[in-house]
Amino acid sequence: MMYAPYSTDRPSTTTKRFHMGGPDGKRSVGEFTAIAGTMLLSLAGAADPLPPDATYRPLPLPLDAVKANDEAEKPQVMQRQQEVLNQRYDLSNRPIAGVMMPGGRKPVQAAVRVKLPPGVTLG
Repeated sequence: MMYAPYSTDRPSTTTKRFHMGGPDGKRSVGEFTAIAGTMLLSLAGAADPLPPDATYRPLPLPLDAVKANDEAEKPQVMQRQQEVLNQRYDLSNRPIAGVMMPGGRKPVQAAVRVKLPPGVTLG
């Protein structure tokens, strides 16, 4: 029997492809357990133990004090991160003449920028 393209009287193959169950159409105990477990976990995740006015993590100090401490530590953190970047990468400005990144605002940098550990090569 031949069917016309895009015919609506053609048997559907999607029902078999997405069918969950045995040959008799019934779900197994394992499938039922998996579905029930997923539903229970989703309900447990929806229950929020923190009141709406609480922060994500409880702070040991008032928010103003924590913010002041973070702002005071920022220069040391930034310096430490800059040292890590300088240790791992060549951050010198060596643009390729006439080659710009998409948008035309920044030049594309030349050569490999990562600093490899001693004894390691790119080849």
